[in-house]
Amino acid sequence: MTEPLAKALSQDDDILILSHSLGTVIAYDVLWKFSYYGEWQD
Repeated sequence: MTEPLAKALSQDDDILILSHSLGTVIAYDVLWKFSYYGEWQD
């Protein structure tokens, strides 16, 4: 999930994430990493 999301963000694409159950935890973790780790920030 991280690589496709990084690609979409770098291309300034619109993003929609739908998840359920464990997918919600995974999505949250990936989005948290994007917002807190410097390697994912511009």
